Amino acid sequence: MQRRQQGTRIRATRARRALRIPSGRTTRAVLSGLVGAFLVGTTVLATAAAPAEACAHTPRTSSIAGQVLSSFDPIGYATVTVFDARTHRVLGRQVTDGEGDYVITGLPAVRIKVQASKDGFVTDWASHQPNWRTADVYQLLPGQRLTQSWDAAHVLYLDIARTATIGGRVLGAGLPLPHARVTVIEAATGRALRGTIADAHGDYLVTELPPVQVIVRATHRGWYPGYADGTSDRRTATIYTLYPGDVLTGSVAPPVLVLDLVRRHAH
Repeated sequence: MQRRQQGTRIRATRARRALRIPSGRTTRAVLSGLVGAFLVGTTVLATAAAPAEACAHTPRTSSIAGQVLSSFDPIGYATVTVFDARTHRVLGRQVTDGEGDYVITGLPAVRIKVQASKDGFVTDWASHQPNWRTADVYQLLPGQRLTQSWDAAHVLYLDIARTATIGGRVLGAGLPLPHARVTVIEAATGRALRGTIADAHGDYLVTELPPVQVIVRATHRGWYPGYADGTSDRRTATIYTLYPGDVLTGSVAPPVLVLDLVRRHAH
């Protein structure tokens, strides 16, 4: 490369840069990657630093965009969280607007999982999965915006349902049994969903349940386990269907959500 300026010849090579300045003249030289110097009628050799533009490289970040629903209707002010699918590390988080819309930017090009949550609603994972284990994994590419779609794959489908509540009474030999442990179990899988301890009158209330079919079990020290309604056999337990926002409460007559335990006999 050659450049002339006010009679000064500047010669640059790959390894070093040489400035030749006519005798008796003072020249201030500034070269890319070098510190400026005042040179007087001499030659200065300097090792060239790599240009900043050649060293600096900012990778393009990715983003996701979509809308959170509840029973297929937009739901505002839910929290959407993006996780690294390998490390579980939170990569980004945003509260949706009033229409449930969100855009999360500045994400790295990695494999991700996406969660939607809101108080009073069941947490959902894209695409409409109940937990981390079953959640879909999305590979982000550099500079990509992954957008919700309703194709066969249902990309970034997030639908949070209102939680349900279930309540009843635990009896022991026909009388209120205080402080029994009550567990609500998903009927299809046998998975324990949530539980509580009955109060001093044997009454119980279990909140924040997903809208699924359930059975109810009670246990107490010194008593055999029992199921609603009034059976000790899980196979004959009553199955209750919970709908979004349900508040299902029991009654003693007829027995609804009542668990009547049988005392264990000492040997």
